Amino acid sequence: MAVLIEGFCLVVRNSTLQDRYPGGRVEFVGKWLDASICGDKHVTRVGFMTLDGMESLVDQLLSAGFDKGDSSKEPDFVIVSQMHGLLSPCGWLDLGTQEEYVAGWQVGEDPGALVVPASWSPDKAMSYLSCKELGSEFERAGEADGVVAYRHRVSGMTRYRPNR
Repeated sequence: MAVLIEGFCLVVRNSTLQDRYPGGRVEFVGKWLDASICGDKHVTRVGFMTLDGMESLVDQLLSAGFDKGDSSKEPDFVIVSQMHGLLSPCGWLDLGTQEEYVAGWQVGEDPGALVVPASWSPDKAMSYLSCKELGSEFERAGEADGVVAYRHRVSGMTRYRPNR
């Protein structure tokens, strides 16, 4: 199976979570259940709209002994961008497209069906809008918790963007 890569995702192998995270994968999933989390038999991902949003998770993993890796060692976790792919080298995660969405899966495994967070649906999928499109086709509809809502002037469709 393959996990959805949307926005910015922190991806970690389940075996690493089991071995290194206090309480294993079950505890990790329980702690981040309110976030945009999903996983398959091999990897688990937590999604964020911005890199800043995942800072607390990265700090937590580093304090638990996880390693970001370097040129001589594979990382225990990796950060992946929907737009730019892997943000650092990683030999255990493949990226591609599944069902028209960016996806990641463990190297050597069949990507199979796409696994998505429980609250996700295609109509809520993140997509890229240029500043030009945003300014000409959308109007600001509100803001909450650092996220700005924009409503399409014709269709009424709502899009969200982090307030930077």
